[in-house]
Amino acid sequence: MPESEALLPVVPMRSGVGDGRGCRCRDNWKRNREILNRAAEPPHFRHVGIWENLEKDHPGQPRRQLPGRRGKGPGVPPMTGPQQARGSGMDGNGRSWAPARPAGALCLSAGYVDAYGYFRLGTHVFPANMTGNTVFFGTGLATGIVRSDWDQATINLIAIVLFVAGALVSSWLRQAIGRPWLCIVLSAVLLGPANHVLLSAHYQLFLLAFAMGFQGAAMQRFGAVSHQTVVVTGNLLHLADAVAGRAWTGAGSPKAHKPLGLLPLVSWPLYAAGAAFEMVVGVPQALPLAAPIGLLLLTAADVAWLQDQ
Repeated sequence: MPESEALLPVVPMRSGVGDGRGCRCRDNWKRNREILNRAAEPPHFRHVGIWENLEKDHPGQPRRQLPGRRGKGPGVPPMTGPQQARGSGMDGNGRSWAPARPAGALCLSAGYVDAYGYFRLGTHVFPANMTGNTVFFGTGLATGIVRSDWDQATINLIAIVLFVAGALVSSWLRQAIGRPWLCIVLSAVLLGPANHVLLSAHYQLFLLAFAMGFQGAAMQRFGAVSHQTVVVTGNLLHLADAVAGRAWTGAGSPKAHKPLGLLPLVSWPLYAAGAAFEMVVGVPQALPLAAPIGLLLLTAADVAWLQDQ
């Protein structure tokens, strides 16, 4: 830095403040602002052009207010490339790849359990699909009013309440400990008592509903994508919205660089595959839920490994 520039008075600038008062002239004020901005830059980011790109996208905005800051300190640019990929399961372009493994495995498990609870147990109630159960609850109410038969409405209502209870416990635990893989392990443990063939079908169904609620709330974000693993309707809507937005705004728009959502393309067929596997291959009489339990344990190990990266 030239000696003449070093002797200039440096006036700290704040957002919305800075009209040049206290400086020798307007040119010195601009020079002071440049000095302060360079001092705020981390050394390893000064020569990679990140700040220049951000300032082009947000002209006239102070660097401390630029989007994508990591941490609370001023002048920290957003994560890009390998930085974003480490520990997040995202590659440098924002596409999902590693998160597809646990997301697909959880959907495969949910599809299996849904088919088992609905068909094998003969209850005609879904352990995971609460949309269908809500429809059945409504038709059950109509049946109860007309025929005084409240069994269908009662069973579906209990399944919905237990599902929500499992999701509440899992969400609270995940936020308290910050370990989604542990919640996945506990959801596998909850499936264990439902293996007991001596239990009635309704008791098995209620255990499965609680376990599926627990699994659904255990992990809802995969990389940078919000994704549900016990229902596919919302995921397909998000996929359609992302594709339509990309086509409407064009490839040059910033919205076009958001993740399109590889996960629905993977999770939807895997959810169906889980149900097909349960129906076609069949289940052993001793441990009918051994397959989803083992899959959940493997998924928990994978999530723990991704979290440690």
